[in-house]
Amino acid sequence: MRFLIEDIERNGKAGADAALGKSNEQARVETVADALATPVIAGIRPAPLTEAEITRTLGRDATCRFQRAVDADPILATVDGRGVAKISGSLIMLEGDRSMMETEGVRMTLTPPETDAGEGVDLIFDLMTEPPLRVGFDGYWTCN
Repeated sequence: MRFLIEDIERNGKAGADAALGKSNEQARVETVADALATPVIAGIRPAPLTEAEITRTLGRDATCRFQRAVDADPILATVDGRGVAKISGSLIMLEGDRSMMETEGVRMTLTPPETDAGEGVDLIFDLMTEPPLRVGFDGYWTCN
């Protein structure tokens, strides 16, 4: 904590234009193990996906998306039993159904998944490492 306080005193507060975990490099499609081995320190949680990343990874536009806010970029995009999420700057391919998408080391569960659209949907992100990590997000699930 002292480091952060001293850094703010030396450099001032980060403004709205601060990168905070963003990179100018194109995200790569990798395994969870590869993603966690990277030096991205912004936090291990799903990051917003661009339309280009979704299309490049899934091969077409997503049919369903989970967004944390109305006009935010999605943190999970799916089509035909396949999904993509960005973790530590890497694109992670997932497989599953409308209630759960997973790959080795990661599971993303939607509750309630019964509807094609609406707010009040929770996304639970489970990182199955030792120790495990679980993060929950409230947001919007929309399907075309």
